[in-house]
Amino acid sequence: EIRWINGDDNPADAFTKASPNHALESFIDSNELTVRVDGWVQRPTGPDV
Repeated sequence: EIRWINGDDNPADAFTKASPNHALESFIDSNELTVRVDGWVQRPTGPDV
């Protein structure tokens, strides 16, 4: 299963973007992380794959 994380909630942006959001900073300050999922894809399984 693949999930798309809301762009404002992704703490990895602090490592990968020139203009990161503040999710990592908020996580460090509060020791809590909120991650909203914008969408997902279920990969097919079984013998036909």
